[in-house]
Amino acid sequence: MILVVQRKRAGQVPQRHLDRLLDTVQRFDDALEACAGDPVLSRLLEQARVFSRAERRARRLEMIAHDPTSALDRYSIHRALVRALRAGDAEGAEAIGVADARGGISDLLRAPRSADDSPAT
Repeated sequence: MILVVQRKRAGQVPQRHLDRLLDTVQRFDDALEACAGDPVLSRLLEQARVFSRAERRARRLEMIAHDPTSALDRYSIHRALVRALRAGDAEGAEAIGVADARGGISDLLRAPRSADDSPAT
């Protein structure tokens, strides 16, 4: 993530690094959901998602293009979640997960919109 921010500040487009980062985050999220071992929960999570995977990825890329440091916050939340899980802190992990979901939804809704995304008038 730091490399992405550095490259962006240097005026470079770190697309390959962004793609790898977003792929890794998606695998992390998928693995975390799979660890729950609850197919009903997985179906509920899928139904509750506001945006498709492609839409979420596009919005995250827009946010990062607008503010490269925005992804650092999301990355730090994932690190905190891993620490809580390793420590066996179920309550802490749950609180982090809930805050992450709420923050993720807010971030996606706030993502800069392109002209093609504008609602019809």
